[in-house]
Amino acid sequence: MGYLNHWWVLKPKNTFSFPLTMKKVLFLAVAAASLSFTSCSSKKEEAADKQGDAVQAAANADAAKMEASADSTKKAGANAADAIKSQADTTKKK
Repeated sequence: MGYLNHWWVLKPKNTFSFPLTMKKVLFLAVAAASLSFTSCSSKKEEAADKQGDAVQAAANADAAKMEASADSTKKAGANAADAIKSQADTTKKK
């Protein structure tokens, strides 16, 4: 009598019902689909992270160029100031 406790055994033969293994297959298919959507969104997130990293790298490169330009401007200013001071010193000695 234990076999009569299964719900698909009690159905008439002309109706189609999923046995337990088919339910498992459908559940696994739905789970796989949800995982693929999750991995798809993580791929989008990964692409956005890469794009953000590229933008940050470009900004860092621009900042490095600006710093180098500022350093050369400072050096040129210091050299010009030294030249003016040395000229003033030579003028003073005369």
